[in-house]
Amino acid sequence: SRPDWWPLALWLVLVIEGVVLWGAWVAVLQQPAIRRFYHRASLAINRVFALLMLVLAGVLVVEAIRMLRG
Repeated sequence: SRPDWWPLALWLVLVIEGVVLWGAWVAVLQQPAIRRFYHRASLAINRVFALLMLVLAGVLVVEAIRMLRG
């Protein structure tokens, strides 16, 4: 059993981490060289990310089926 404040702490960590990392990403994209690279490579970056998400989804489905089968 965890303390009552545990769920709130988890949410705060997630929100603060998201804000900090998103802010850092926005700051990085303000650099012209980074912005140009990202613009040129955006299609490849999106495809790699999509592939990774499909692999993750596949792993989750396989694990869920294994758990349901016992």
